[in-house]
Amino acid sequence: MNQSVETNKIFVVFASGLCGEFIISMLTGMRNPDAFDKLTVTDAGSCHLNRRDEPEVVCRDRQKLEKLLQEEEYPTWLVKAHINIEDSDLLLERYPNSKVIAMTQDYPKGHQGFANYLWKAIIAEWDKYGRETYKKWTGQNIELKTDINKAGVDALYKKFLYPVQYPIEVQSKMFKYPGRYFTFPINVLYSNRQGTYNMLEYISGEKVNDRAEAFYEEYISKQPKKSILKNWNIN
Repeated sequence: MNQSVETNKIFVVFASGLCGEFIISMLTGMRNPDAFDKLTVTDAGSCHLNRRDEPEVVCRDRQKLEKLLQEEEYPTWLVKAHINIEDSDLLLERYPNSKVIAMTQDYPKGHQGFANYLWKAIIAEWDKYGRETYKKWTGQNIELKTDINKAGVDALYKKFLYPVQYPIEVQSKMFKYPGRYFTFPINVLYSNRQGTYNMLEYISGEKVNDRAEAFYEEYISKQPKKSILKNWNIN
């Protein structure tokens, strides 16, 4: 039997900047290549416009998450989860045949993930929600994105790194779920395309098709460079 048939659900756990929407898009198109007709990458390198009607889990409190998972149903095979990475075990316990892909920062300083977050979620979306997000986490009420300054970027960087998205402290907890819990450092996505293909194929049981390869190529070509952080002396 195809592995993807046996797997009831795949949860993709991620924070903003860690390419979770891209992974969801890839998995969607690997299962159904025609889905790429509607899957896009923005000029800023984001896949967030691909959010359709798929369910998502949004909860950063462990006790509330446990209650939420008992009260709500997630009927689709692919589910995005904005939760703390260390709470991934609750997903695996609630759905015994499920798997979790936990997107993690690039080691050691998270510069690529933060560049993604700053460029895609703040600067590119300034007029929609980027300005308000910047104000929320920096306390700076500025009108123009050209006024983004080092103090503000430092505050955003501190926020981005907490809670820490490295898998080290949660790996021991996840050892009890062999073959079901996978950490996916985003530097693998950027530097090892074949490794990414292998991982997605292994987890989903689907094959990377020609359209998935083309989508991957487009995504990588539009990604922000870590070097943009030098504009605010983030080294």
